[in-house]
Amino acid sequence: MMGAEVLQFQAPLTQITPESPLYHPPSFPPPNDWPVSLDGRGNPFSVYGDNYWDFSGFGFYGFNFGHHNLSQENLSLVKKATFFVMYHPRLFPGKISSCRGYFLTLVRIAKVCDQQGILINDLYKFPEVFPLIVDALLGKKSYNRVTQLHNLYLYRDELGFTIANERLLRLLTREATHHEPVQHPYIPSRIWNYQIQRLNEVLDDFIKHQEAIKEAFNSLHQAYLHNLKSVPASYRSPFTEKHLHRAHRVLYEGSFDDFLDRHGLLDLFHRWLCSNSYKDGSSHRVTAFSKYLSFVRDTSVIFILNFSLQRMAEATSLRSDCFHIEKDKNLGNICIITGETTKTQNDSDARWIVPELVKKAIDAASEIARLRISALPEDVSLSKEDRENPYLLFPSTELWSPNAKKIRATSDLHGQVISQRSLDYSKLLRQGIKLFDDDEIRITEDDAKEALSLTPNLHELKWFEIGKPWHFTAHQARRTLAINMFASDAVSTSSIQYQMKHLSRQMTLYYGRHHTKLCLNSEAERALILESYNTTYNKLIDIVDDDMGNVKPHGRVPGFDFVIELIDTTEESKLKKLIRDGQVGIRQTLLGFCMKTGACEYGGIESVAKCAVGDGGSICAHAIFRRKNKDKLIKLKASHKNELSQLSKNSMRAGAIKQEIHAIEVYLDAIDK
Repeated sequence: MMGAEVLQFQAPLTQITPESPLYHPPSFPPPNDWPVSLDGRGNPFSVYGDNYWDFSGFGFYGFNFGHHNLSQENLSLVKKATFFVMYHPRLFPGKISSCRGYFLTLVRIAKVCDQQGILINDLYKFPEVFPLIVDALLGKKSYNRVTQLHNLYLYRDELGFTIANERLLRLLTREATHHEPVQHPYIPSRIWNYQIQRLNEVLDDFIKHQEAIKEAFNSLHQAYLHNLKSVPASYRSPFTEKHLHRAHRVLYEGSFDDFLDRHGLLDLFHRWLCSNSYKDGSSHRVTAFSKYLSFVRDTSVIFILNFSLQRMAEATSLRSDCFHIEKDKNLGNICIITGETTKTQNDSDARWIVPELVKKAIDAASEIARLRISALPEDVSLSKEDRENPYLLFPSTELWSPNAKKIRATSDLHGQVISQRSLDYSKLLRQGIKLFDDDEIRITEDDAKEALSLTPNLHELKWFEIGKPWHFTAHQARRTLAINMFASDAVSTSSIQYQMKHLSRQMTLYYGRHHTKLCLNSEAERALILESYNTTYNKLIDIVDDDMGNVKPHGRVPGFDFVIELIDTTEESKLKKLIRDGQVGIRQTLLGFCMKTGACEYGGIESVAKCAVGDGGSICAHAIFRRKNKDKLIKLKASHKNELSQLSKNSMRAGAIKQEIHAIEVYLDAIDK
């Protein structure tokens, strides 16, 4: 059990200071006469021993423990756990009123325990009661309750007792899934990798041409600004009706295509925007400039969504200064984005862990926002914060944009520019954008199998059918990332996918083991927890079911026959208990999987030498080789050979590369037998 010194009043209220009588409890639980709330004048109001904690002085009616007719023993345990959530720095959800979710979950459990004549702190000893607990907790808030109970389980030693153990949590997770409508689909790994590759290419192209884009933008803006001041608005373009008002207008030689070509941007526009044929021989109108910038802006936010576990509304509320790097003594640099949250009642802090590559998306969108701010008419108002730290989804304000009139209208109505705060991924793909090749995103049998294994009722959606293109939505990114962090395929040939896999260890440590003191957005944590509970079990099922695709180089793997027996006899609970206790495990490697229990000092993520050759010169007994990894390992071997040809023969790196090449050859020989 922990000391009371860890607990202190967490709600950010100005009237509560370290000197306040309820700031720091003298013990845990505190004495019955210790105040838990103050009245409007700052005097002690409710005390711990009361069956009604009145927080009306803080704008919340409070917790009525006595209203639920609980036994005195279970009421005391509910009260203790509620107090623990309110005062614990890692559990407090941001507001006192937000603790009500924990309170109601605890009350529901306590009522079932009272009916069965047991105490909450003994619940884990009575698995036969678990189905009754699950029935009491199922509903619209099922997933929230999983997260709450998971958090209390993580801090069970500090709380002093266990409420729900992992077995109950897994059961609740599984049943909650059965009571949900079709979840946002998991994007199959092949399609996800292609999507990331293309989004990344959009950003890289923008960064490569950034200076030329800025120069062309400013040149156009100055031309339009001059023409608007000198001639009627219908002649503001420097490309049309050049025979009129020539003496008073800025005019550009040739078409808009010629303008782009002079700035080195024509091929860029051809690559990403659909072309048309106009009378002047041009394939693009000047409005295409706005279209391209908005496309890169939206791509940036979609890219962030794919790596951040954010909801769409949270990603679209990000500002230009959202990227930060925190230094942790265990993990080193941790990249974080911060922003507004759409669930302030449930979130303690709006911050999300991301890989460093997300920074370029933020930088790209920020650059576009600042360009557009520079193009605002002088009489259009913009707040100081929006001007100095704009939203990433800042609207198109350029004088040639079709959106210019709308910007003027909203400015006149609201007194300032209203930033765009919505994003429709599927609509973006229909707007003359050449982001994806339909043939690349057509659903194959393998794609369908992978997607259905994680969303079994996905077939209920009309667009989901083999041979049809995948239907992207922004909401899919969050669930896909949560699953990939625990259950994605082996390292992809895509460099971004590789970085994602390499980073997942740090993310896993951060989310699951609390190695830092940073506060993770609680909804992001919930998404991760829900997907992680079933990962190991489902992965074992897949390996057993696909004996042809997963090669055991020694014919047998220690302990694997027992796993097969449990699966064949549907002893799900026994297998999950072994997983929970760390007696059975599965981790992915470059070669396939490793079934060694506990930690492995060699890992198998970045190096395969020890997996396939080992200290004794033979394949590790715990290794399982996956046939699907063959192509990527052949490419990795070729890459190693290319690197080896450029190294000194006696260098340490050359020796390591030779071991890697030999290990891959051992793998290839084993799967070809």
